[in-house]
Amino acid sequence: MIRVIVDSQSNRLFRGVRLEQSYDQRGGLCEVGSEGIVVTTDPIDPQYLQYWRETLGFDLPRFLAVGPFNPEHTLSELLLAKPDRQATLRKMLQGETARLEFFCIEEPERKLPPVLGIPAYCNFDVAIPFSRKIAFKKLADEIGIPTPSWLTCATKEEFLAEGRSFLKDKGPFLLKASDGTGGFACGGMSLVQTPEELERGFRRLNSQDGDPTQELLIEKVIPGVRTVSAHWEILDGGKLKFVDLFEQRGEYAYSGVSWPADISIALRERLMADIERRFGPQLIQMGAIGFFCADIVIDREERHWWVDFNPRKGAILYVYNMVRRLRERHLRSKQCWLLHEHFRLTNEDIRSFSAIEERLGDLLLPQEEFVVVTNPGVFTFGYADIAGISTRSPEQAKTVFHEARERLLS
Repeated sequence: MIRVIVDSQSNRLFRGVRLEQSYDQRGGLCEVGSEGIVVTTDPIDPQYLQYWRETLGFDLPRFLAVGPFNPEHTLSELLLAKPDRQATLRKMLQGETARLEFFCIEEPERKLPPVLGIPAYCNFDVAIPFSRKIAFKKLADEIGIPTPSWLTCATKEEFLAEGRSFLKDKGPFLLKASDGTGGFACGGMSLVQTPEELERGFRRLNSQDGDPTQELLIEKVIPGVRTVSAHWEILDGGKLKFVDLFEQRGEYAYSGVSWPADISIALRERLMADIERRFGPQLIQMGAIGFFCADIVIDREERHWWVDFNPRKGAILYVYNMVRRLRERHLRSKQCWLLHEHFRLTNEDIRSFSAIEERLGDLLLPQEEFVVVTNPGVFTFGYADIAGISTRSPEQAKTVFHEARERLLS
């Protein structure tokens, strides 16, 4: 089975944004080697590929670039618009069995399988509707998994009235676009704590003053929480494969992850029960297949609430698979601890992998503590994704990460 990775960024909040579209270079290298094909808009930096192959010891997948970047098109749409690139992909497969794997799953991704003659590892009739937050909230209530109090509103007038009432009865809330993603950073969510913030919160999600183009979700803020991300897969035949739990970094937006998650065994068992006894069977009954992840907030007493569901891969999965493969190659499958974060490079001289490699030097060599540079598409935009890895302790993973970060920011 050849895995064809099309790391699409098709959510409407990502469309036309070159930085976001450059994330199509993030996942493929982490997930597949010579047995896979990775489709990107632009070719990946050859010096980065040399690092991936020679320093980390990974064999490389085959690559297909379908650019250049076009603000009117996502990665999937670029491939749909180029019959010559489609023909090249079919030739690369040489008649072997293959499947398409996406990041965002929207209507452009639905169009690709019949055009290419390659099946997708997802069920579009599940993935697209349940990527909408309101559909997920309804399902959570129906199957009895805990989720914060919520309501919907279809007009601005309704939002202002319901928002005031919600603030009075339940306190601060998050206003979410039903199809939003990326938290605050991408404009799909805003925090409303007082009646004076209602107008501003609404405008953050709606560029015009009129009614929204889709229903909005009001969701109660649970104070004093941290976020755990759960990942699982539903295989052909309807078997559920649990991946793991990860502790997210960043408030109301993803900025990184630590692993393993620092939670009690009892909480871990409760979260797995939610997935294996409630959520997973419901998805399987719907015919779901592929990768899934969800964000779950936890308070100081380890009570938990499900707040977001993604019927697709999560960004954390890429880093986890990279670490899993590294353990087999360099670390004799030892227990590892991981701290991975995305941050801005304030030094304008660092806009290429060669500059990053020069700064990090020996920290890049696989050993008891080291770092891995992921996501080669973001360097030129002034960002870096760095994973600190240790075979000794979570504290050591944090220490080596911060040393690398300091070298890049100094």
